[in-house]
Amino acid sequence: MDSPDEHCGSDSARREAEPRPDRRRGLVQAEVPPLDVDGMTAAVAGTAAFTVALVVCWIELAALRGAGHGDWLWICLAGAVLGLVGIGYLAARRRRAS
Repeated sequence: MDSPDEHCGSDSARREAEPRPDRRRGLVQAEVPPLDVDGMTAAVAGTAAFTVALVVCWIELAALRGAGHGDWLWICLAGAVLGLVGIGYLAARRRRAS
């Protein structure tokens, strides 16, 4: 009786599964240093974006309230304040690490 492996594929499929001696196995990763190790750049950019959005929402508060989006001002304020807290935390962590 034939084994099930003999009917599953051709010899060429089995040969393709075997690594070729001229090909290197696996991927080669380039030696690239990380751009931002501690996340300070992202925290500063996010805080700046929330601060700009806060100013815009404050200027257009009447229009936002008329459209039923008056809470956007408070969302932007929360994002800016939490961003400042995060920047403070990251700065303290950066000082401890160095």
